Amino acid sequence: LTKFTLGATSKVLGHNLSTLFDETDLKSEKWRLVLSQSAKNLSQELGELKGSLMKAGQMISMYGELFLPPEANEFLKTLQSQSPPVEFSQIVPILKNEFAEKFNSLEIEENPIGAASLGQVHRARSRNHDPQTPGPELALKVQYPGVEKAIKSDLKSLRSLLKLLNLLPSDFQADVLFEEVETMLRQELDYKLEQEQTK
Repeated sequence: LTKFTLGATSKVLGHNLSTLFDETDLKSEKWRLVLSQSAKNLSQELGELKGSLMKAGQMISMYGELFLPPEANEFLKTLQSQSPPVEFSQIVPILKNEFAEKFNSLEIEENPIGAASLGQVHRARSRNHDPQTPGPELALKVQYPGVEKAIKSDLKSLRSLLKLLNLLPSDFQADVLFEEVETMLRQELDYKLEQEQTK
């Protein structure tokens, strides 16, 4: 993320210098190209990184049309692309830790049926002693390790990035927005609450 921010900073400075004497329309067009390329690069970086920074960008983009300039919202919408799954070998230690001795009583499909920025879902079935009567089918929603601990720093990074690219209006109350996003992120990471609400 630091590498990306440094690259974005150099692009902004380069844009400012190269368009110093350009007409307003041309300057705006060149700025949109800078933002478009930065958005594409950020989306690729965060698609690999996972975590709450990517999710926060998605959340803000859902409401961004109400208060953000169009360029900012288009920038954030690039974060809504499908997130690639984490290798099953990295998921197994999490499942073993959660299920302990019960882990061996599960048949888990290695390929997830869904993957996102905060976790992924695997189809599973509990083994019965009688092979003729298979156990119930389960959906195992696995949260990526360390996601919850990184929320504050991720939001701070995203806010700094939007400020760097001059995508937040000067009179915009960013504190209120980012506090709300943090609350929503913590709710999304509370799988026990989600289970209760689903029931």
